[in-house]
Amino acid sequence: MRRSGFTYAFCFVVAVATACSGTTIDAGSRADTEVDPPEILANTPAGDADDATSSDSVNAETPNGLNEPVDAQDVTTEPLPPVEGSAAPANQSTGDSDPNETSVVEPTSTPPTTSAPATSAPATSAPPNTPAPTTATTATSAPATDASGFAPVGSALPSDADCAARVQAAPEVRAGNVSANARAGGPTLTGPLFGRVTGNMTGTTDEIIQWASCKWGVPADVARAQAATETYWRQGFLGDWTTTAADCAPGHALGADGRADECPQSIGLLQIKYKFFKNAFPGAEQSTAYNVDYAYAVWRNCFEGGEQWLNDSPRGRDYAAGDGWGCIGRWFAGEWYTAPATNYISEVQERLDTRVWNSSDFLNHG
Repeated sequence: MRRSGFTYAFCFVVAVATACSGTTIDAGSRADTEVDPPEILANTPAGDADDATSSDSVNAETPNGLNEPVDAQDVTTEPLPPVEGSAAPANQSTGDSDPNETSVVEPTSTPPTTSAPATSAPATSAPPNTPAPTTATTATSAPATDASGFAPVGSALPSDADCAARVQAAPEVRAGNVSANARAGGPTLTGPLFGRVTGNMTGTTDEIIQWASCKWGVPADVARAQAATETYWRQGFLGDWTTTAADCAPGHALGADGRADECPQSIGLLQIKYKFFKNAFPGAEQSTAYNVDYAYAVWRNCFEGGEQWLNDSPRGRDYAAGDGWGCIGRWFAGEWYTAPATNYISEVQERLDTRVWNSSDFLNHG
């Protein structure tokens, strides 16, 4: 998404890249709308027009203070290179065009769906440059993690089914997510990392977060905290409102969601932005699992060193592979350790430290 007073940039390798800048995070400055995801979404015209975003603020229903979602992923504003590990296109810093979209082949059949086992009781409490990998390997056991809990660069990553088997049963705390949680799958992508994106999981919101975090080597609690920061775990959350019709997410024409002459660009639990991640749609809205799976594929590509364009953008230090928190900051800011990125990291870490997803405020948020 894009926050009032900010511009951002964001990039990932198979589809699109982004660039951004900003100065502060204001979690209380948006009035985003939550709606149930439609079953069938119509594609809007492709192409990128200059951003003309409106002033955004957090959903008025969201409680005040740190527990509010930060303006979910206002940052993905930059086209990506078409091949993992390649340099970003020359216009990446402008965020004005998206010439390198990866074509998407829609699946002709629905893959077998994995689901969380129901045997476990729910918990009662809740950088030198490295080229992107040319192959992705699959592990049959959980990969080792570094001191921060992230699976190291080059790790063999677990399969969909293996991660589903590791999920611990958890209750649903967001009734509005039930439909999207029950829907697996989405567009078929290509490449050693993004070809692993399937959305092939059903279950509760927490179970889906566990599954995706396992699949991409992210600590489950970090993923829980980031999803709370983005949307308070709401798959129906709409963000990054714009007046540019070409940038509207599919099925969300200008004015269709209750804001005159505006439409949302960013959709779902981790706020996938249509303008620069067109190949994630409609799956990013229809399926919670696909939304989270896709978002952490972008994170993993950054972590593996596949976003060298960050060294050509404003940055607080040089981009390098293996920095999990840096790649979380880049998700929001589209930059490497700039003030917006570090502020966002702090927001996620605060929610991680307090385990906000176990708080009564979070659990009673609906």
